[in-house]
Amino acid sequence: MPNIVLKASEACNSHCKYCEVVARKEPRVISLALQKIIFSRINDYLTVNPAETITILWHGGEPLLLGADFFREVNRQVNETCRTTKSRIKHIIQSNLTLLNAAYFEPLRNLNISGFGTSYEPINGIRSGGSLGSSENYNRLFIESTRLLEEEGFGWGFIYVATKASLEKVEELFFFCTNFNVRSNYNIHPVTISGADEHGLALTDEEYGKFLGETFTLWWKHRERFPDVEPFRTFVKIYTENYRDAGCQYSGSCAYNQLYIGPDGQTSQCGKAGDMNAVEYGNIRDHSLKDLLSHPERKKFEKRSGILAAGECMGCRFWDICRGGCPMDSYATHNDFTGKPVFCEATKIFLERYFEPVTGLKRDFYQN
Repeated sequence: MPNIVLKASEACNSHCKYCEVVARKEPRVISLALQKIIFSRINDYLTVNPAETITILWHGGEPLLLGADFFREVNRQVNETCRTTKSRIKHIIQSNLTLLNAAYFEPLRNLNISGFGTSYEPINGIRSGGSLGSSENYNRLFIESTRLLEEEGFGWGFIYVATKASLEKVEELFFFCTNFNVRSNYNIHPVTISGADEHGLALTDEEYGKFLGETFTLWWKHRERFPDVEPFRTFVKIYTENYRDAGCQYSGSCAYNQLYIGPDGQTSQCGKAGDMNAVEYGNIRDHSLKDLLSHPERKKFEKRSGILAAGECMGCRFWDICRGGCPMDSYATHNDFTGKPVFCEATKIFLERYFEPVTGLKRDFYQN
C-alpha cells in the first residue's frame, strides 16, 4: 500500500524554532493543474493494481493556508478523475490547526477525513513567529481549534517534540499532555536538527534516553488511565505480543512504499527526504506512479538493513526492534543513508535502564 506525503504547501504561518523547512524552502503552493495530474497518476496506478489502496497525507508547511475552496476543488477532481478508484484512496491531514474554522469541515468530510494529526508545544517561546506572532497567540488559536474539532466530531492526536527545554519539565509535560487530549493522548518524538543548533534545542543520546525513561516511568504508573501514549504502548506490545508495526522508522522496509510529492511535482523517498532535498526521483509530471515507486535509487534503501546488520548493528540485541531506524535520520547525522541513525544509543538507554527494569520484561530480539 503506497503512502504519499503530499506537501501541498511549503508556506507556513508559524516559524517554530526547531523547524528547518521554512528556512530551507521557498513558500511554494501546489497548483490545481498539478493536482489534477497527481490524481490522474494515482487513478492509473489503482486501475492496473485493483488490490491496492493509497493513503495521501496532506502536509506542509501548513496545508490549511490553501483555503477551504482548495479542498472543495480537490474533492471535485477526485470525483472526476478517480471515479472508479476513489474508494481506495484514503485522505489524512497534518496541520498546526491555527487556521481551522467551520468552513473546512464540509470539504474535509467529503474527502472522508475524520480527524487531524498535529503537534503541540506548551513551553513558551519555541512555537511562535510568522503570522502567529507569539506563543500566547499560538496557544489560544490551537486550543480554540481543538475544541471546535471535538464539537464537530473530528478526532485529533498530536506529536510532542522533545527538546533541550523539555528536560527540566518531565512530570509537568507528561500530565499536561495526557490530560490535554485524554481520548487519543500523544506521541513523543525527538527534535532532529541537521544544521546548526542556533537555539540550543538539540538533545544528546543520554538526554533523550533519560527523558523517555523518566516519562515512561510516569506512564507505567498511570497506563490504565492513559493507555495510548507512544512510543510506550508500542514497545510494550513489541515485548509481549511479537508486535512489529512500530512505524516506518523502525520497519527496515520503507524502500518501495513511501513517496513524497512537493508543491512543484518533484518527488522523493518520503517527507523527511523531501525536506532535506536528499534524494530525487523526478517530477510526477514526467513519470508514472509505478515508475516512481520502483525508481532504481530506491535500491539504497532496500540494501540498508543488510549493510547495518552485517556491520555497525551486528550483535545488537535490539536489532529486531529498530532494524537500524530511519535512513533519513542517518542521513541527517552522517550524510549517509547506511549509517546508524541519531538516537540509536538513546533507544538502548531507554530500554536497558528504564523500560526493562520498570516493567520486568526482557527478551533477546537479536535476529540478524
